[in-house]
Amino acid sequence: MTRNQDQNQNQDPQDSGPSPTRRAPGALEWTASGLALLLIASALGYLVWDALQPTRPIVLQVTPGQLERRMARFYQQVEVRNLGSASTGTVQLRGTLRRDGEIVEEVAGQLDTVPADSARSTTLVFREDPGRATLNLDVESYGEP
Repeated sequence: MTRNQDQNQNQDPQDSGPSPTRRAPGALEWTASGLALLLIASALGYLVWDALQPTRPIVLQVTPGQLERRMARFYQQVEVRNLGSASTGTVQLRGTLRRDGEIVEEVAGQLDTVPADSARSTTLVFREDPGRATLNLDVESYGEP
């Protein structure tokens, strides 16, 4: 074997060209890495903080909204607010109209879900005018999600 063949056999085939020089990371790379680290640390911090918060039981607050008359019906908007830290399943509502202590009309309504710390609205439809009677709005039941 000749000397040139010996040297070629000892060389790595991937080292055929000049070796690339490694440069130090630039300011833009350091900034991007720092922002990524800050974003990840913030997300983890929020998750830990949220996990350590005490859970609040589901408390549903029902309030009447706008009343509209259309044709021979009265449309009473109702807002249900969940003050708890857990979502509900289906919420059953009851609207009762009383006049002089007597029940004039009762209607039922339903919401599919009310997420934690939020509100959902629905409309109850009455034949009698809720503006001329005492309107009682109640949550009859709610399901677990």
